[in-house]
Amino acid sequence: MSIAIKNLDNRKDSCMPLPSSRFAEIDLDRDTFTRILLGNLVLVNEEILGSDIAASYIQAIGLNVGASLENKYKKLWGWEGPLTVDLYTDLIVDLKRKIHGDFFLIHKAPDRVVVGSNSCPFEEIALRTPNLCKITSSIFGGIAVRNFGYAKVVLRKRIASGDHQCEVCVYLRKNLENRLEEGDEYSLEMARASEDIQGYVQRLERDLKREKSKSQAILGAIGDGLAMIDREWRTVFANPVLRDMFGETEGEHCYEVRWKRDKVCEDCVAQRVFEGAEIAKELRRGFDKDNREIWVEVIATPLRENGKVVGAVEVLHDVTAVKKAEEEIRRLYALQKEEAEICTALLDVSTCLTNLRHTDELLQRVVAIAVKLTGASSCLAFLWDKRTETLTLAQRHGLEDPDKLSFGDLSFSSDLPLVKMLLREKRPIVVEDTAQNDLLPQNYVDLLGTKSELIVPLVTKGEVMGTIHLQYRNKPHHFVSKEILLVQGIANQAAMAIQDAQLLSRSALIQEMHHRVKNNLQTIAHLLSLQAGRSTSAEAAEAFQESINRIESIAAVHNLLSQEAFELTDIREMAVQITQTVGDRTHDSHNIKWEVRGPKVFLSSKQATAVALIINELFYNALKHAFAITKKGHIGVELSQTDKEIMLWVSDDGQGLPPGFDPAVHGQLGLRILETLVREELRGTFQMESKGGTRAMVRFPR
Repeated sequence: MSIAIKNLDNRKDSCMPLPSSRFAEIDLDRDTFTRILLGNLVLVNEEILGSDIAASYIQAIGLNVGASLENKYKKLWGWEGPLTVDLYTDLIVDLKRKIHGDFFLIHKAPDRVVVGSNSCPFEEIALRTPNLCKITSSIFGGIAVRNFGYAKVVLRKRIASGDHQCEVCVYLRKNLENRLEEGDEYSLEMARASEDIQGYVQRLERDLKREKSKSQAILGAIGDGLAMIDREWRTVFANPVLRDMFGETEGEHCYEVRWKRDKVCEDCVAQRVFEGAEIAKELRRGFDKDNREIWVEVIATPLRENGKVVGAVEVLHDVTAVKKAEEEIRRLYALQKEEAEICTALLDVSTCLTNLRHTDELLQRVVAIAVKLTGASSCLAFLWDKRTETLTLAQRHGLEDPDKLSFGDLSFSSDLPLVKMLLREKRPIVVEDTAQNDLLPQNYVDLLGTKSELIVPLVTKGEVMGTIHLQYRNKPHHFVSKEILLVQGIANQAAMAIQDAQLLSRSALIQEMHHRVKNNLQTIAHLLSLQAGRSTSAEAAEAFQESINRIESIAAVHNLLSQEAFELTDIREMAVQITQTVGDRTHDSHNIKWEVRGPKVFLSSKQATAVALIINELFYNALKHAFAITKKGHIGVELSQTDKEIMLWVSDDGQGLPPGFDPAVHGQLGLRILETLVREELRGTFQMESKGGTRAMVRFPR
C-alpha cells in the first residue's frame, strides 16, 4: 500500500534546487553553528548537572582543546620545546581572533600577559551561562602551565557579566601580587590530566555518582518531606517522604498538587524566600495523594547559584496528628467549659427555686430564667391535668401582648401528635422552622407568631407533669446542644421543685386534718368527762373514764401526726403523752411512778392508733388493779425493735394476776378490745404473766 504525498508548492520535481534568495538573509555557517551548539551544550549541562559540576566539565574540555591547538601552532612554526612569552602571547591573541574573539594585547611582561577583547563570539549565550568563560580560562591556563610550569588566569572583566569588554590576565609565575587576585590556578597535574580527557570525565562521573548516592542516602534518611522548587513554583526534586505524602509531584506546580489551588498561595514561604528572606515558615492545610486532609509545617530556605536565588528548598513536616490532638483538646476544653457554664446556670436556677413554695411562683421564675439564659423571645409553661388529660397554660414570659393570652385559655389535648410524643418519649422536641414542620397546631403558631420552638417536658418519677416551650419569633433558630441541655436542666430542676412544693402543700393539708381530728376528739373527751361528773353511779363513772382514756389515746396519735411532716408517728413519744394523760386523770395514782424506755419507733398512723389503744388499756389496768392494796409502786413501758418486728412491754411490781387468770376468759371489755387490736390490726401476739408483779408483752411485725 502506498501513500502519495503532494508537494506543498505543487512542483513536479520535489528534488529541484530551491532558490537561494529564500535563505540569503540567514547568517549561518559552520563556525556559527558550532558556537551555537557549544553554547547550548554548556547551558544544558548547567541545568542538568548544576553550575559547579558543569564548570568542571568545561574546564576539562578547555584543557584538552588548548593542548590540541598548541600542538597545531608549534607544528606550523616548526617549534620544539617550551614557548617563549612572545610566542605564547602571539598564540593566544591569534587563536581568539580566528574564532572572532577580536583579542588584542594590553600588557606583556616576563611574569604575565594581559589581553583584552571588545566582542565575544558567544556573547548571547555567555550572558545566560557565564561558565562559558571557563573555556577561555582553561585554554589560556593549560597552554601556559605546560610551557612555563605555572599559570593563574584572572578574568578581570567579562562581557558575559555585563562589562563593556573582556580583560584576561595570565600570571606565568607565582608571587604575592597574584595571590591577592581571585582566579583559576593550573598545575602540571591538571595539564597532564587533560591529555586523558575521557579518564578525567570518567573520574568526575564516578565522583558525581558517589556524591549523588550519598546525597540520596541523606535525603532518604530524612523523616520529613524535602522538595526543591524553581522560580516558577515547579517541583524539580522530591524525596521519598514527600512522594509518600503527595504522590509524584516533580514537574508540577507545588500549589496545585499539595494545596489544591490554581494560583500561588497567600503568604507563600517560597515567595518570601524569592523576595530576600533567609528562612520562611508557615502552617498549611493540604490534601495528600489519597485526597485526605493533611496539616504540614513548611520551612523554606533559598537555593542559590552564583549568588543568585534560583529556587527554594522546602522541608515539609507532617503535623496532622498534632493538629488533630490540638483540635481534640480544644473541643474537650470547649465542651468542659460549656458543661461548667451549664452547671453554673443550673446551680443558680436551683438556688432561685429553693425558697419558693407555690407552683405558680416556681413556674413564673422558671420561664423568666429560661428567656434570660438563652436569649429566646419568650417562654411558656404548661401543666398536665390528669383529670381532663390536657396540657394547660400556667405561666408565660416575654410575650409582646401577654394580656391576650390568659392562664387556662390555651391548652393541648392528649389526642394531638405533639402531646402523644411528649407522653411517650419524655424527651425534648425541637421545631426549628414552624413553616416546615406541622407538629405544632397552626392556630397556636399564628396566635404567638413563633418561628422556632423547643418543647421540654417536666418529668418526675417517670411521669410528665408539664412542659416548657422556648420560643423564637423573629426568624427560624438553630438550637445547639448547649441550649437544649440548659433548658432540659432548668426543666428538671423545675419538676423537682414543683414536686417538693406539692408534697409540702399536701403534707400541710394532712397536718391540718390531724390537728382538727385531735381537737374534735378532745372535745368529745371533755363532754364525756362532764357527763361522768354528773353521774351518781360509780360503775357508770368508771365506764365514762375508760372511754375518755381511749379517746385521749387516739387524740395523742393525731396530735403527733399534726406536728410531723410525714405520715409516721414516733410511738415512744406517743407513749409518754398517753401515760402522762391517763396518770393525771386517775385519782389514786399519786404514789405510783412510771417511765417509758426504749428507742424512737416510727409507725404508720393506722398502726400507731392501734398501739395507742393497747398502751392505754395496759397502763390503765396497771394503775387500777396492780396497787389496790399498797397504793404505791412502779410501772414500766418499754419498746424494742429489730429489722422484722417490734416489741412492747408494760410491767408493774404490784400484786400480780389472780390465780388461773386467763385474759380471753376473765378479761373485761378493755382486754378483749386489746386482743382484737393485736390480732386484727397488728397481726401480732399478746401474752400476760405474773412474776413479782404483772408483765404484759405485745409482739407484731413491721
